[in-house]
Amino acid sequence: RQEENNHLRARVATLEEQLTTQEVELAMKTMDMNECKLKSRMAKVKEGKENEVLKNGSYIVPITVENQPIWALIDSGCNFSSLNRNFVINKNFPFTKTFGSIGLADALHSTKRIGKTNPLTVLYNAKTRTLQFEVMNLPSKEKYECVIGTDSFAKLGIFFYGLAVTHHDKPTLRCEEDERKDIPTPDNSPAGTKEDQQRFKEAIEQSVRSNQQVDKKSFCTVPESIVTLDTPPGKTSYKRQYPLAHNLMPIVDKAVLSWYKDGTIVRAGVNTEWNSPLTLAPKKNIDGTKSRTRPCLDPRHINALLPNDKYPLPLIRDIFELLKDAQIFTTSDLKNAFHRFQIAKKDQPKTTFTHRGTQYMFQ
Repeated sequence: RQEENNHLRARVATLEEQLTTQEVELAMKTMDMNECKLKSRMAKVKEGKENEVLKNGSYIVPITVENQPIWALIDSGCNFSSLNRNFVINKNFPFTKTFGSIGLADALHSTKRIGKTNPLTVLYNAKTRTLQFEVMNLPSKEKYECVIGTDSFAKLGIFFYGLAVTHHDKPTLRCEEDERKDIPTPDNSPAGTKEDQQRFKEAIEQSVRSNQQVDKKSFCTVPESIVTLDTPPGKTSYKRQYPLAHNLMPIVDKAVLSWYKDGTIVRAGVNTEWNSPLTLAPKKNIDGTKSRTRPCLDPRHINALLPNDKYPLPLIRDIFELLKDAQIFTTSDLKNAFHRFQIAKKDQPKTTFTHRGTQYMFQ
């Protein structure tokens, strides 16, 4: 019986221990639940306070200074930005003491300058900038630690919209018109006054007349303008004319006849070992649409034999860079300008092409 009593006492002790453990676990769960409820209530209170900051009638925005999230007042009446002195000191932001005074909105009041911070990293509206701030004793009753003045507006991407540009008794500026309609008509957008344009025409009149007297069959007189085709000795290339659309042949006929009359091409010699096909390339109208075609030579097989030309061609962005300070722009369209570059006599046969059974070559 003594053995049964000992076993019973051991069983009771085990049950008491298990019961104590369960009570502890239940108590811990209750504490965790209460803590969650407390955090939730604190978050709601904090959110409510933040919303109050946004609803006090001022333009107050969130901003981050050196990884410190704070609120900032947007002050368009202030031409400098500032940080609260207590905030600067608590965060150990270095600043340089300055002397002088700062005028306030009231003409009879001013405050002494405290200092100016070193450049600080600021994150605002997904923009990261480096700014310096005046150190000031900002109102303690307000919720913001920073004032953003007009000196930082452009850097932070803050702009005004809807500002008046005239008084009510004057005509207002209408901005609702489509700006795309204000595009000058090509070749019809003269610069200056009519008197300026007349003086310009008189200044270039003699040059225009001299240009009109130039023989259409003449070539550029600059010696360096002569084109050479330095193919390897003994190498030739003959490419037959590939078929062209029958309804486009009149375009080719007209171009070849014009080239021949202007002296751009001449009859090629017999038994030439060179020949290139003619092709039709699209040509844009003045509005940029491709509605026309123009015949041209397809010399790609000749280019494959020529040495690489290392002379750098100008990039469009480099040309724009040179024109950036210009105020007046004009264009000149030279008819068949490339045809006015003469080809070296020895290389002219290399430009031979065949049209309607006759071989021609460029000069």
